[in-house]
Amino acid sequence: MTSSRNTCSDTRSRETKVYVAMKIELKNILNYQFEVSNLLGKTLRLDAQKEIGGFEEGFRPMELVLAGVAGCSAFGVVSALQEMDTEFSNLAINIEGKRQSEPPAIFTEIHLHFVLYGKLSKDTFYTTVEDILNNSCSAIAQIENSTDVNFSCEVKTG
Repeated sequence: MTSSRNTCSDTRSRETKVYVAMKIELKNILNYQFEVSNLLGKTLRLDAQKEIGGFEEGFRPMELVLAGVAGCSAFGVVSALQEMDTEFSNLAINIEGKRQSEPPAIFTEIHLHFVLYGKLSKDTFYTTVEDILNNSCSAIAQIENSTDVNFSCEVKTG
């Protein structure tokens, strides 16, 4: 499968920037249930809480925002750990978000707790995670102007 690319021209600098396009298709199943698919045919289900007519059989859209932040962070951390030849058996991230009470109910704070099962000092792990969150995670860069993102780390042997 070939990837689709959009090209944008920046008239100020006359440089051409190439952006990788992403595409998602969303189809209604019933009421607030939707099936989301990507270009590779991978799917997931969205749904709402019962109080508004959903069936609670899928992710809520804002849960996917949290999943995107956790996943993007995890990809960066695993890549950094592999570059450092760090032995580890697992990486877990618990993520929690606080939202405004009134619409639009955006996240005002997100906390990620990273747990590394492996052989690395907590200080080195903390610095690695901090670098990824501040410099590499596109999902965090997308929300950082509206959301306070913080994190904690622990290392467990095993």
